[in-house]
Amino acid sequence: MGKIIIEYLEGQKIYACKKCNVHVTNQDYLISKQFTGQSGTAFLFDKGVNYLTGIPEDKRLRTGLHTTQDIMCIKCQTYLGWKYVMP
Repeated sequence: MGKIIIEYLEGQKIYACKKCNVHVTNQDYLISKQFTGQSGTAFLFDKGVNYLTGIPEDKRLRTGLHTTQDIMCIKCQTYLGWKYVMP
C-alpha cells in the first residue's frame, strides 16, 4: 500500500475514529441519529472521509434487504460501521 493521505475536516463537531482519532465526518453531514446498529445507537451521515470500504453484501435490516459495505478507518483499519450502496 502506498502513502496514506489523510483529509482533515473543519466544523463545530468532528466525528473521528475511536482508536486513532482520524477525522471521519462532521456535524454538517449528519442526517439522523435515529438508527440502531448491532452495538447500539448509530448515526447516518451523508458524507465521510478517511475510510476504506469492504465488498458489497446484501443485509436484511429492519427496513428490508439492502446492499451495504463495511467501512474501516484508513489509518488503523478499525471497523467504523457500514454504508448503503446506492444503485
